[in-house]
Amino acid sequence: MSSANDRPPVEFLPAGALRADTEAERRYIYTRTGPSERLRRSIAARGIMTPLAVAPDGLLLCGARRLRAAADLGLAEVPVVRTADAVEAFLAGVWENAAHREFAPLELAGLFRRLQLVAGLGPDEIAAVYLPACGLPSSPVLLAKYLALADLPEEIAALPLRPSHLFLAAEHGGRDAAALAAVFAALQPSAGEARILRELLADAAVRERRSIAQAAALPEIRAVLAADTPPRLKVSALRSLLRRRALPRLSAWEDAAREAAARGGLAGPVEVKLPPDLEGDEIELRARVRDEAGFARAAEALGSARARAAIKRILAILAGEEA
Repeated sequence: MSSANDRPPVEFLPAGALRADTEAERRYIYTRTGPSERLRRSIAARGIMTPLAVAPDGLLLCGARRLRAAADLGLAEVPVVRTADAVEAFLAGVWENAAHREFAPLELAGLFRRLQLVAGLGPDEIAAVYLPACGLPSSPVLLAKYLALADLPEEIAALPLRPSHLFLAAEHGGRDAAALAAVFAALQPSAGEARILRELLADAAVRERRSIAQAAALPEIRAVLAADTPPRLKVSALRSLLRRRALPRLSAWEDAAREAAARGGLAGPVEVKLPPDLEGDEIELRARVRDEAGFARAAEALGSARARAAIKRILAILAGEEA
């Protein structure tokens, strides 16, 4: 059992002497979020009550938010203890934070990566012990997804991204991941929409022998992202653009089917709903009826020879018999 005399002494160092490096350079620090207002108020009123921990090699081990709050408040000195065993001190800091903090996805990614690099823990132990400690299922597959987040380019951390966006971007690497993240940040799509955009962008890139980053940098795509329109309209516009680039033949068939519907007089009282990606051999006809006169117009349109010819041609297009 240790006594008070066994504890490392507290030193007071200039706040500017300790620095939280960039994420790529950090070895121990895994906190990305800044100090809360409650922490700032506490430090402003009483100072730093729990000393920051410094590893034997002099690097800041834990206390990044306290250090930032001290700098914001203009404190001249901060209390510091130099640990004899960096691994034990690091793990103690992990458990202390897990007990009272909600981690952002990128913070969890950095934490799990540092459990590998600093503490030397294997994936099985991290998944079994530390994922549940952070409120996650004990899943090696889930751990692999978080470790992929840890490899994302640092600039992604500053973008307004949902967790689903991050995990999708992390399935790619380097510039492709950064390009996808920039698209998601500009459009703020739902998880489902983001996956569709990612797949279309990847398909277009393969078809045109480009990387995803190169495809996302095309002028027409950048124009959609920069347009002064609501994000939901941008999502629709980009999806249509990417669909044409990724699936030109299907897009041509779809255009032909819609043209046939319009020529057959079905574009007004009757809406022609085509199957997704022109899969299947059925079309859906929707009549918009508000009154008896509207019903009569829809019935007349559907019963006309022009409409029957148009539907026959659309079915032929969907069956691949006509371009």
